[in-house]
Amino acid sequence: YCVEPEDYMNMEFELHPGSIKKLVNKNEKVIGGIVKASSYNSFGEKSEWSLGCDDYFNDEAASSICRHLGFMDGKRIPLHKKMFVDLESTLQFGWTHVSCDYSDATMMSPHCHAVEYKTAVERMLGAVCFETDVAAVECYEQPAPFNVEMEVVLPKKLGKIICGAVAYKEGELIDLRTSVFDLL
Repeated sequence: YCVEPEDYMNMEFELHPGSIKKLVNKNEKVIGGIVKASSYNSFGEKSEWSLGCDDYFNDEAASSICRHLGFMDGKRIPLHKKMFVDLESTLQFGWTHVSCDYSDATMMSPHCHAVEYKTAVERMLGAVCFETDVAAVECYEQPAPFNVEMEVVLPKKLGKIICGAVAYKEGELIDLRTSVFDLL
């Protein structure tokens, strides 16, 4: 969609993994951590790096941030105190209520929403964010992983093969007794 030059704004993102090694891949590319954001306008004016508050932050917004950084997909992850290692102490909250309606929306599209933190505090939008409310993501080079593990056991008494399957999506155990159609 088109906007006037004086209304144009875009975002830059960086991820800060702190000292969590699994958030840096084998090629030393950061794939997760605390989200740092900076905005810039059509005149080249850039804001300071800031943090996002995780109030109303959703997986669709996390996916949008990850795709902005060149990944295929992403999700929110819990904040861990090790993520704060080597993080600039001067960073302040800059954004809150960051969400997208769809996982394939770009952060600057009308399908993504955010409120500047200062504005949210002034308007009393429940935007009192603490150090424990910092937004963090993990990004994927491929679409979100889906893993199935299977074990085959042959009990001597029954003479039958029993297969016990376990499925995980994005690290979460899926109850295979529930039909996919029950979830729709």
